[in-house]
Amino acid sequence: MTWVICDHVASGPGQLSVTKGQQVEVVEGNSGSGGGDWCLVRMATSGADPAPEGLVPVSALKQPPQPPQATSPSRRPPIDHEIGELLLTLLACSYYANKAL
Repeated sequence: MTWVICDHVASGPGQLSVTKGQQVEVVEGNSGSGGGDWCLVRMATSGADPAPEGLVPVSALKQPPQPPQATSPSRRPPIDHEIGELLLTLLACSYYANKAL
């Protein structure tokens, strides 16, 4: 989520009008061929209706979207459950085998 820092009035298809102070979710970054950078954003709503979304200039947003970065070890998905169980079983077997010696 990010904040809109200046008003933008939609002037073409696919664009979204936003006002300074609104909070939006950046769905996807998109470099436009018209000389500016654009982002696909979704309005923050609490209603049951689908939130409106459209293109907004990056300059209208507080923090532009960051490019995807390599996954750090702390952000890697957890080990598959079956693999985890297998590793625990192997460790237990190794522990008891060494204890018997």
